[in-house]
Amino acid sequence: MCRVSTLLVTALCGARLIAQDLRINEIHCQVDPADTVDITWVEIYNAGRYTVDLVGWTLVSGDAVHRVATSTSLAPRGFVLLRCDAGTGSADLHLKASGGSLLLVEPKGQVVKDIFTWKDLPRGTSIGRMRDGERTWGYFESPTPGGSNAASTCLRKRLAPPTFDLQDGRLRFGTAAGATVHYTTDGSPVTLLQAQAQAPFEPPPHSIVRAKAFAPGALPSSEKVYVLDPADGIAVITDPADLWDAQRGIHVSGAADNFTRKGASWRRKAWVHWPNDTSASARPVLLSIAGSGSRGLPKKNFKLRIDHASGDERPIALADGGRWGEVGLRADGTPDALLRNLFAEEIARRAGGSVDVQGGLALPLYLNGHYWGAYRAMPPKDAEWCEQLCGGRPVELIAGPATRGADSTYDAWMDALVAKAPLRELERAIEVRSLIDLAALDLWMGRADHDLNVRCWRPADASGRWRWILYDMDLWTPPEEATVERMLSEEGPAAPFLPQILAHPELKDRLLMRVSALLATVLHEGEATAMADSLFACHRALMQADHARWSGEMRVPLPEDSHAALRRHIRVRPGMLLHQLAEATDRDLRKTEVEVRPAGAGQVLFDGLPLPMDHHTFSTFSGTKLTLIAVPAAGMEFAGWEGASERSSTLHIDAVKAKRLRAVFRPAGLSRQGGLQQRGE
Repeated sequence: MCRVSTLLVTALCGARLIAQDLRINEIHCQVDPADTVDITWVEIYNAGRYTVDLVGWTLVSGDAVHRVATSTSLAPRGFVLLRCDAGTGSADLHLKASGGSLLLVEPKGQVVKDIFTWKDLPRGTSIGRMRDGERTWGYFESPTPGGSNAASTCLRKRLAPPTFDLQDGRLRFGTAAGATVHYTTDGSPVTLLQAQAQAPFEPPPHSIVRAKAFAPGALPSSEKVYVLDPADGIAVITDPADLWDAQRGIHVSGAADNFTRKGASWRRKAWVHWPNDTSASARPVLLSIAGSGSRGLPKKNFKLRIDHASGDERPIALADGGRWGEVGLRADGTPDALLRNLFAEEIARRAGGSVDVQGGLALPLYLNGHYWGAYRAMPPKDAEWCEQLCGGRPVELIAGPATRGADSTYDAWMDALVAKAPLRELERAIEVRSLIDLAALDLWMGRADHDLNVRCWRPADASGRWRWILYDMDLWTPPEEATVERMLSEEGPAAPFLPQILAHPELKDRLLMRVSALLATVLHEGEATAMADSLFACHRALMQADHARWSGEMRVPLPEDSHAALRRHIRVRPGMLLHQLAEATDRDLRKTEVEVRPAGAGQVLFDGLPLPMDHHTFSTFSGTKLTLIAVPAAGMEFAGWEGASERSSTLHIDAVKAKRLRAVFRPAGLSRQGGLQQRGE
């Protein structure tokens, strides 16, 4: 292979090619990875007078090398067809329709017999010699694999795509002399049958335009796709038949019709334009339907992938600057889903980020120029995303409810959990705070599908510890639901492992303290309600437009009703959850009062989270050890606790003893020794 690479460099630097007998005669590249008919192939032609055995001859394309291993006779004026798509033929050369180079090297590896470079090759079109074995190349709209090329059907050039100019709301196209531009505005592919752009025209807002140049005796240009007025949302463009056609459409109705349609055969060519893109041109992607239960809803999730066959290998860039190989457009089609997901994402972040959540950008979606509702654009919950969380290092990922047997290290920690192994042993395998936060947040939401939405990951090294991903936070139960009883009745370990956590003395105390801390801080009624109000105010117009679009086809509550339901959950859920956990653990509920003196002189952290008020009373569980930390404000220092004997600013105290606590602060520098050191010393 190294010798061939050296020859390639020599050839490209101008080395004279020896007179050719075997020649690359025609090339066809598969354009659509979902296409099962158009395959990639190379046709070799014998222009000499003698039969040639192809064994040992080599084809080189970039870093890919294929050496013919079996005896294959090629008679004079004869053809041999080599299929090059992986899995079906003799050579996996990774030939791309977007362009590339191919070399034919003789068996001894010393002579490059033929070399050809091509550019963008349209679907169903081949490129080859105008006449078999001759020097001139051209395009064939009707490929001839294994047969003679006809000069009469050869097109010598391909037109450049039309240019685009939008001024004062009027659209003008430009193209080569003698060519015409044809276009569509409904997402349909462009042919000569579509409208011809003869003069500037004024398209309506949010229009999408697919345009293509045509001329006699030339191969039509590639399509250019433009989006007008795209600034406020995501624009997705695709052939309507790829969505709605009864035979090939992927956006079909009914969950049974499109529940397991996955893989390349259910992806369709599309274009996307993001609101952060100042250019009017859309970029090519592959489009598919995503989700499981949501597939049965009229408003479906979409997934966008890099379309490698298009030649555009750039990551898909989201409006927040993230760059990904795949992006999801989540429909949030279940009632109240948008506001619930946004709220849960923010709570998980404010709780310290021990559980990982995707950042969802809520935006309007325009599908082929038609408003399609409110969607959240986000990266996938896959290894690429987890590797970014891990600083670019490799990770191991567990997905789905059937976690047993998926990974031996995962099985080992679960066995240790069931066996009530000491906390220090569990901490070597998992990030305990991540598991505890997953359980606490699942309990607060009462997620009905918590056992199905399971993903966790760890750095792929000996010391890597498992941590959890929180996602699909839409199916909440009513705030009065007996969630604890339901989760405790589950058979077998299932995330968030509530029966196993409450059966483990150390983990049980961790969970009870964490629930108390969350309810006293980020989920405190005042704090959580203010956040819900802010999210609603920010997304109200988006939710109203979505309601107007979909309320006639599926259940979509009024935005005000979704907001009111969230506020009620925030108000009612804490008391219900506290009493359910107290009953399940046989622990009494206690009231703890914490005050900062003087007001504003500092703050108190409860399990690492700041209490929202200078004078705050919250519920805790008897027998649970609380962790409180006094943090002075700028220019202040901690002076001591009132109501506790500990001197340190970090206080570990039993909930029974933590009745009335005061964190006392004073201006810094009053003592020569400073802080607590001067007390009693």
